[in-house]
Amino acid sequence: MKFVDIHTHILYGVDDGASTLEQSLAILEVAKKYDVYGICFTPHCFITNKLNIQEIKQKTEKIKLQSKSDINIFYGGEMMIENTLPTFMKENSGFCLGEGKYVLIELPMFNYPIYIKEVLFQLKANGFIPIIAHPERNASIQLETMKYIKDILTNGYLQINGGSLTGKYGRLAKKTALKLIDNDLVSFVASDSHDDKGYKLLDKAYDIYVKLKGKEKADEVFFYNPYRALKGEYIEQVEMV
Repeated sequence: MKFVDIHTHILYGVDDGASTLEQSLAILEVAKKYDVYGICFTPHCFITNKLNIQEIKQKTEKIKLQSKSDINIFYGGEMMIENTLPTFMKENSGFCLGEGKYVLIELPMFNYPIYIKEVLFQLKANGFIPIIAHPERNASIQLETMKYIKDILTNGYLQINGGSLTGKYGRLAKKTALKLIDNDLVSFVASDSHDDKGYKLLDKAYDIYVKLKGKEKADEVFFYNPYRALKGEYIEQVEMV
């Protein structure tokens, strides 16, 4: 098995990903062809317009019952960062990834909020483990990568998108992703899949990562670390030199 995917929008009818149960099931069939072992459904969640965690759980169970693949399925959320996120997570821990306390967090696409470092600190103080989703797509991080990444890595981990390595999100996102990889700052690579095309890109990204860092490192960030996160296990924290 090659992949455990901690960032997807496959769960039907809750965000801008799959619309129907049939679409969710079809995406899983494609994922299986690309040797995916585990998937976590992570629909977008905003504190001011939060999702119903029971609906997410029920739809996940329905997919498990009807899916013909043997992919291990988990659920959580992709949480938009806000200064009240630590309090929200204390009251809504069901949005953590899988069976542990890892929290997938989305940044704005353009600016870098001044409260990020404090939010990550408070989350960790409350027993959660922050993972920043696709930092390479944030315009501020693209311009001053190491300045902002240092703040994140004090209390969190980085997850880049496979599509960033293939050029899906443009030249700057790819350049930033490659810089993070070159400095060994990436702990996870995920699909961020909204449809059945995400796993072809993830497969291509794996081959790119192997050429850059070798198979052992690629397996760590595409399979082992994601699996550990979903099971709530310890993952070694990377450090900036």
